[in-house]
Amino acid sequence: MSKFKGYTEPERRRYRRLELALPIGIYDCQENRLLDNAFTTDLSTGGAYFRANRKNLNPGDTVNLCIGLPAAVSDDPPLAKITTTGRVKRVDDLTSDDSVAENVGVALEFIEAVRYSYFDLPSF
Repeated sequence: MSKFKGYTEPERRRYRRLELALPIGIYDCQENRLLDNAFTTDLSTGGAYFRANRKNLNPGDTVNLCIGLPAAVSDDPPLAKITTTGRVKRVDDLTSDDSVAENVGVALEFIEAVRYSYFDLPSF
């Protein structure tokens, strides 16, 4: 979107983005250890953007992702997940933006097919 009022640039993204705040877990690909928990700000079939508290990701890093889907999206059981692998395309410094507590924005490109499954829920 252009900064000039009344003028819009043509969309250059390959995939339509949806503004969704979904919980996301970011995991190291080699050790599968949790690097960060965050919330997406937008999501598409080709990638995601999220805000995080720590800058422990760099452009080119490959990470495993687990994105939670709320009950309104997944009927039963109450929570499902999307898992995939992504590559960090960009890391934005958000420290000058006082409206957010998170200090980095991360743009990810999905590099593997997205898998949909249910969380393992305890049985009582």
